[in-house]
Amino acid sequence: MTARYNAYYLAKERMKLVEDKIWENQKDDYNRILEIFPLIDTNLSTTLKPDLDYIFERASITPTKHKNSNWVDDSYILIGKLKLYENKLDSGIFAFKYVNTKSKDEQTRYSSLVWLLRTYLLNGEMKFARDVHTYLDNQKLNSKNKRDFYLASAQFYKVNENLKETANRLKKALPHIKRDSDYKSRIHYIIGQILQKHHQPDSAYYHYSQTLKKNPPYDLSFFAKLNMSQVSSPTEEKEIKKIRHYFDKMLVDLKNTEFKDRIYYDMAQFELKQGNRDTAITYLNKSIQTLGGVTPHMKAYSYLSLGNIYYNHPSMAKLKKYTLAKTYYDSTVAEMDTLFENHDFIVERDKVLSNFVDQIETIEREDSLQRLGKMDNESLSAYLDEVKQLEEERLKQEAIKEDARQKKKKREEAKAAFSSQNAFSNNSSFVFYNRQELLLSNIKFKEKWGERKLEDNWRRSTKDFIINDEPLSDSTSIDTTATVKVDTLPKINALDEKIAAINVNKEELYKDIPKTPADFALSDEKLTKAYYLLGKIYDQNLEETDNAIITFLELQKRFPENEFTTEVYYFLYLLCPKSEICNESDYENILLNKYPSSLYANLIKNPDYLTETKLSNKTVHELYEKAFNHYHQGNYLTAQKEVSNIMIQYPHNDIPDKLNFLKTLTYAKTDKLAQYKSGLINFILTYKNSDIVPYATELLTAINLKGNAIYAVKDSTFSNHKDTTQYFIAFFQENEIGYKKNLKQFYEFHQTYYRDSTFSTRRIDFDSTYYAIVIKSLSNRKNAKTYLEKLIHWNKFSDHYKDMTYHYYIIDPQNYDVLSRRKNRDEYSTFYKKNYR
Repeated sequence: MTARYNAYYLAKERMKLVEDKIWENQKDDYNRILEIFPLIDTNLSTTLKPDLDYIFERASITPTKHKNSNWVDDSYILIGKLKLYENKLDSGIFAFKYVNTKSKDEQTRYSSLVWLLRTYLLNGEMKFARDVHTYLDNQKLNSKNKRDFYLASAQFYKVNENLKETANRLKKALPHIKRDSDYKSRIHYIIGQILQKHHQPDSAYYHYSQTLKKNPPYDLSFFAKLNMSQVSSPTEEKEIKKIRHYFDKMLVDLKNTEFKDRIYYDMAQFELKQGNRDTAITYLNKSIQTLGGVTPHMKAYSYLSLGNIYYNHPSMAKLKKYTLAKTYYDSTVAEMDTLFENHDFIVERDKVLSNFVDQIETIEREDSLQRLGKMDNESLSAYLDEVKQLEEERLKQEAIKEDARQKKKKREEAKAAFSSQNAFSNNSSFVFYNRQELLLSNIKFKEKWGERKLEDNWRRSTKDFIINDEPLSDSTSIDTTATVKVDTLPKINALDEKIAAINVNKEELYKDIPKTPADFALSDEKLTKAYYLLGKIYDQNLEETDNAIITFLELQKRFPENEFTTEVYYFLYLLCPKSEICNESDYENILLNKYPSSLYANLIKNPDYLTETKLSNKTVHELYEKAFNHYHQGNYLTAQKEVSNIMIQYPHNDIPDKLNFLKTLTYAKTDKLAQYKSGLINFILTYKNSDIVPYATELLTAINLKGNAIYAVKDSTFSNHKDTTQYFIAFFQENEIGYKKNLKQFYEFHQTYYRDSTFSTRRIDFDSTYYAIVIKSLSNRKNAKTYLEKLIHWNKFSDHYKDMTYHYYIIDPQNYDVLSRRKNRDEYSTFYKKNYR
């Protein structure tokens, strides 16, 4: 009796109060599927500490002073719950496990397991959660345990992103929840949300209507009514008008002032269903401009909806305004948080659109600059002056519109402030007793007269402009004729700054205009790359085959021979079967006849070419290592002969630059200076994009500066080359993790942070203990350090390798060659710490 009423009962009653406070603190985002259980944050746990300490004190009495009592196991469940609310999950797990092993009451053990399931889910221990869930699912539970288990089971499926089964489990829980509780209304609402998401409007409508039956909290009631309007499918004009009228009523209801942004959003979704795109866009813009506050990230949802309209709405098929869609996706990313639904997908699409817009803007800019570059100086100057004049006029019009927008915004804020405060009666006939009239009158006065002091002659439209209010000395003279209209001064100054910037931009524009053949060639390079990337985006990201083909054809029309020519023809060869605007055989013939030795011609002739090439490349790498070892051992003529044989036997390999460079180095070691120098020159011209070019350039410079004395190559020690490309290299133990899993992590990292960059990522054998993952090429040491910082702070990287042995470094190509030959990782580690940190 003492254990029950002096300890357990008091602890249980205080726990009810704690759980009520937790629910009161819950901030729901009604744009997402609501939480089945309330979220606990650390700040709330701190606030609840006195109550939780009291519960612990009372619940501990029974286990410590009444060990033989029947209430020991119930007290331990209370202790486990309070540990869960304190976010001390391991302690909670211990308490629930203790009850499960020690309690003699079957249903009490089941109750502890239900709470253990919830704790495992919070702790992210899905394997253990699944085991407990499977066990409980096959037991005979009493009504209370059924309710708690079905709710915990629904959370289990929700965490595992199985919303269909989540809804089924919630439906099973409903009969066991108190009939008149707000929580039952909440569960009906969650089921409605899931069914609405899975396109079951009739069933969703039923559950939303059940939400309203027992007079739930106003927020829940409000959003249930809104969602009912979304899942209803009116067919007659009369029904459509009724729903629109309902929205209008909600807008004018003062209780909904804080929900207006969401109301406009739902109005937009309703109009989209009716096919009224322009009306929907208007409502979405109103949602963005309206001050809300109740629904988190509401602006993000409205921006996303606008982005989707311009990206893929059926009625926009001919427009495809990707540039505008990109702007709205940018705003969505800025407004949303990491828990936002489809967060990663939205970020990825934003990157795609940003890349798309970059290429479009590059093409437009370079075309414009080339047109200007072909004008004579007089025509160019006149044209830029005309552009400047038009820009000045546009800025003035923008300033006028912005001024009007700000005035309107102030009026709306004043009305909203009045609605929320309502300090005075609006029915009074005396203006100074009417709060709304006072606010509106104040705004109108400022619009007409600006900010005025309480003084005589306040109606004067102009004032003497005085820098400050301090008294002037006798020697100070004042020009009383120079008067400025005070309320317009800031606008004129701001506008003048913008107009002044046009002159600066004009000068900058002059610098960018191509003048010489070299300038035009550089501009052509930018255009070529932009067309190539744009075509790939159309094909691989936006899935617009025809636009991809048109872009590639335009590229080849404007620049028939470019660095991407063979690849572009191969793209066309692959794309044409999906379209009616071209024939793949045309591009097959071009590749086979004009570029017979290219990679893409070989792919057409032999679909297994890459697989076979991969095998031959492996052989080439082995032979290259053998040749390099001969070079390192001083057998320079043998190395030279072996490299020549490799180049003859395997003309199509993936390391032609390394082979050519090694052969060139052998000339340096066999006193053939002329061949060595010409070899370096040819290498730099032939392999412009090779990582070894900076080193080759350094060697050639040394020959030109110092002659014969310097052409021998240092190949046995590490050197500090600061202004060269860099590699990232990471060593892993062979017995700990397979390289395929490792490569997958790096590919995912590159997709996340370096999608637009091209890295060579490969595995190499290092010694009997370690293999290495090498990432080539990072443009300089600064970018390499940035890459390293991002990688080691990337959560997936740190989680994946937290229990493994690995080492990582930044290294330049020359030092990489030395490291590959000498296998002196410890020596390089010392060099790295000294020179890179």
